[in-house]
Amino acid sequence: MSSPGAVVSREEAAAFETGWSAEPDRTVALIAAAGRGTRLGYHQPKLLYPVDGRPLIAWLAERLHGLVSGLTIVLSRDGLAAFAEASPALNLPVDTIIQQSPTGMADAILAAEEALCSADAPATAVILWGDQIGVRRETVTRALAVHARHPLRPAVTVPLARVDAPYVHYEFDAQGRLIAVRQRREGDVLPDTGQADCGCFVVSPARVFPALRRLRSSNLLEGPLSHEQNFLQALPFVAREAPVVGVAGATLADTIGLNSTSDLARLVRASAPGRTPA
Repeated sequence: MSSPGAVVSREEAAAFETGWSAEPDRTVALIAAAGRGTRLGYHQPKLLYPVDGRPLIAWLAERLHGLVSGLTIVLSRDGLAAFAEASPALNLPVDTIIQQSPTGMADAILAAEEALCSADAPATAVILWGDQIGVRRETVTRALAVHARHPLRPAVTVPLARVDAPYVHYEFDAQGRLIAVRQRREGDVLPDTGQADCGCFVVSPARVFPALRRLRSSNLLEGPLSHEQNFLQALPFVAREAPVVGVAGATLADTIGLNSTSDLARLVRASAPGRTPA
């Protein structure tokens, strides 16, 4: 077994999956989706962007079906109105929450604190960026199994992919503790090859939200260049208090988010020949 907080290998993750079954009644998905599709030339929320004839949110819901009990979607005020008008047909129940201003992913997540930390809320949440078109069901499943069965009881479990020219890189020390999440958008220096996340994080809300709230109140989450409340910036701080476990075995395709029309072409190239976005 890897050392505390270290990256769990694909083989170790497979061992955690053996005999494990999803518990959708004890798991909810939180989709942070307050952004608009400006770079896509799209006037609606990115969740509604059509991919192979269906809105992006329908692809995400399909991959999460059977793993979670429902979707909690964080939208801007305008986005909520557009989402309600479009009323996409989804295979999971949906609750919506408004992020009052576009101040970053940490604030989007904190907007759902009351819903995810209530007495009757599920014990586990899958946080997913709303434009994460590439993330595969098997990647989410593997992370859920590790989160549920790892003996360290991680507060956060993050699927990771080894990629060239990473946009984000997760750095662990010799003892396996997460010590930094380096981000190109914040001006950090990144290695030529690194460990990138997939915009997917399995968390225990009762342990993560109080830490996130304290870090927000202490002004420790503001990105130096973006000036947004940065969720990734919180993870090394969380790792000082509770295990943050990485799960190896994700692919380049898993890491692709839908920010421009060229990203769909990237996804096709990164996926198996002939494979559709599902």
